[in-house]
Amino acid sequence: MSTPPRLGACLLCLLSARLLLADVAYDAAENCIWVKGFPEEAPATLDTVLNADSKGKWGKVTYDKARDTYTIAASLWIGSDDDLGTFVQIGRKDHPRETLVLKGDLWIRPPRESIKRSDGRASIVNRLTLGHPNDASIRPSLKIACSKPREFGICLGIRTTDNKVWKRGGDLHAYSSLLTAAIQNKEHILRGSGEHKGYSTGWYGSDIRLVNSTLSWIDGGMTYGADAGNAVFDGTTFEHGGRALANGRQYARNCTFRDLDIAVAEGGSLDATLVKCTFENNALNWSLGSAASQGVTLIDCEQGPPKPQPSKGVGPHRAVSLRENQVTADEAVRRRIPLYPCYNELRSLVVKVTDTDGRPVPRAVVHVACDDATALRTPLSITDDNGLTSQDMEKDAILLTILRLQATDKPDEPKAFRFRYTVTVSAAGHKPKTLPLADPARVSRPMGVTLDKAPAPPVSAPAR
Repeated sequence: MSTPPRLGACLLCLLSARLLLADVAYDAAENCIWVKGFPEEAPATLDTVLNADSKGKWGKVTYDKARDTYTIAASLWIGSDDDLGTFVQIGRKDHPRETLVLKGDLWIRPPRESIKRSDGRASIVNRLTLGHPNDASIRPSLKIACSKPREFGICLGIRTTDNKVWKRGGDLHAYSSLLTAAIQNKEHILRGSGEHKGYSTGWYGSDIRLVNSTLSWIDGGMTYGADAGNAVFDGTTFEHGGRALANGRQYARNCTFRDLDIAVAEGGSLDATLVKCTFENNALNWSLGSAASQGVTLIDCEQGPPKPQPSKGVGPHRAVSLRENQVTADEAVRRRIPLYPCYNELRSLVVKVTDTDGRPVPRAVVHVACDDATALRTPLSITDDNGLTSQDMEKDAILLTILRLQATDKPDEPKAFRFRYTVTVSAAGHKPKTLPLADPARVSRPMGVTLDKAPAPPVSAPAR
């Protein structure tokens, strides 16, 4: 449906009015360039910042056309709490490999209070977007240049060290993008979570999306403050840093965790689920157990060997740290906290059911049984027209626990549980079949099951 001409004219007038209020300014006291008031329909770009620098004669922004690289010799602040929101875009159709080298902090500030939209998000936001959600050919880079370790970093929201001011807000969307240090070594690593100039720096944003992107060379908490309530991590590579995900309810899928101090870290109340993720060469793949830890669950994930640690032992299974929660039994019951949190490693089971002629058997019932009911998630599935059970592990696929590690009174000496299963397949017109699963981790995908046809019922003699 097209926009009526009069309404279109009104919208154009409103957009023009907002652009008149938009501003790019330089604050010499903070040595920062502050971008404010650019609407979503006409976001500020690096060209906007370059032109403002040229007009203001600040001497803080340069552009290398041959490399399509902009360099800002200052911090970059995005948005404020006294306008109608600010949008900044890095990476465009005509600048698909656009790069920003930032010699300062990136701070996406919280916006003013506003009513909620129908999806629960704030109606006024401050957002930095790198790349485009529907165009993977746009692959921008943000590189922060430190002259010493932890000099600069990426911050969202505001939290003072005394917690007297704590405002969540600020959006960071990155698609097919790179966020890293300009010089990639430990001497120039970025600042993650921690204290800085009276602030507790972190990712205290409201809408964070790292999709098919890389976040690297950040010390400490790389995304501390982000959790499943405000962040989407899908296809993200976290590498060469401190703690990729930490504390609270965490969720990530299709991610790679590489060369990290701790890939998924305890922070007091960790409750993490990771789906189809890969762990490579980390000192610790995960740590669990503090005050209110719920657990760590890995579904169809691959865990490589840990980074060599000659002076430190690792857990009995992989690079893990697992401890009991430091709460009393009464407090655990009252707060619904497990005294001994668990790590659960799950595998999805996909079954392909065929008949003796090799034809798929639709609407076959596949049921999995185990002596320990807590080891099963979605124990029942029905095959589709191709004879396959569901492959959607986050909805209705059969999920089997292949390993459970539960904390004990001895730190890093968990109790290990493994499980055995049986699979029963039945379908109309076929004989049911039951098969043992002694080692579900080694079952082929899909697991093939052939059903014999049931004998025809005897024909009774006609009554006389």
